[in-house]
Amino acid sequence: MRGTFRELRSRSGQPGTQPPQAIRLIATAPNGAAINGFAQLIKQDASISTLVQAGGNVYAWDGASAFTLAGTVSTNAKLRGPREHNFTLDEYVVITDLNKAEVVKKWDGATFANLAHDLGGDFFAKYARVHNERIVFANIKTTTDTPHLVLGSKIGDGENLTNTVRSDQGIAIQPATSLGFDAAWFLPVPDLRPVNGLEAAFGEFLISTDRGRLYRLTGTSFFDFNLSEFHVGSAVVGDEAIKNIGNDVVMGLAGRI
Repeated sequence: MRGTFRELRSRSGQPGTQPPQAIRLIATAPNGAAINGFAQLIKQDASISTLVQAGGNVYAWDGASAFTLAGTVSTNAKLRGPREHNFTLDEYVVITDLNKAEVVKKWDGATFANLAHDLGGDFFAKYARVHNERIVFANIKTTTDTPHLVLGSKIGDGENLTNTVRSDQGIAIQPATSLGFDAAWFLPVPDLRPVNGLEAAFGEFLISTDRGRLYRLTGTSFFDFNLSEFHVGSAVVGDEAIKNIGNDVVMGLAGRI
């Protein structure tokens, strides 16, 4: 049903009782349009606010029946803002778009706005993840489309993204540069294929490429970030096709999803 979203529930029940419904209707968006995305902000005081994208409208939803229009986006957008996108230091969630039809956004619980980056022009990204006080973006577009690029913000500032030196070249210029360890950084994935997922699991930060490989992100500063091979034959296909499910990491393979 268009404009609705539902909750998955366990089918288990007590002996002799009717098991609960596996899927329950939660709410219906006011405009009745297809639900294309969600974002959720969890603040330092543990308060939670949720955005729902229904077609070209983005609503703040109270978790029950109240929807308030927060903004509008392209009807082609598929917004993503899960808890892994929460930049808790500055209390906002960064919101990306799987279709790169809408620029990177942010939501602070009151205002839905463009991310105020320093790259100049428009900034689009399919994927993001907060990692060690930085926001890491992947599959990005500014003046040109660079789906093979991974971009990390400055430590403590998710909107400071500018750097002209690759991180894996940083150590070579360290004696002569004024850049600090906390500077923004970027790296291309070694196989130059489009990034189709970011995931963290078992102490590793993993980057997947479409029908390519899994790479491990290592390093703690601008001068030593690097991408190394983690799984050569992963060949993951599709968007968001790598997920941590708690005790394992699942990957979507061709012909199996």
